[in-house]
Amino acid sequence: MKYRVVIATHAQRDIDDFARYCRSYSPEFWDLQSDRLSRVFETWLSETPGVWGFFFATGAPYRAYLFDVGQRTKYWLVYTVDEPT
Repeated sequence: MKYRVVIATHAQRDIDDFARYCRSYSPEFWDLQSDRLSRVFETWLSETPGVWGFFFATGAPYRAYLFDVGQRTKYWLVYTVDEPT
């Protein structure tokens, strides 16, 4: 079953900040990270959102995927899975 990924307003602001951060290195760097981030949303989170455990800082119902940007920078993608009723 494929899930629909809904990006909350606060999350979109964080993504926009991340884009500015990446573009400060170069537009090409952002293009690469944007493609990777889209792949995470379109593949991992929409097809297998239950694979990743509950987020250590909050516990259930929040899950988290660790998005690596190089060796030193990492971002937690925190999300919930709403099962259809």
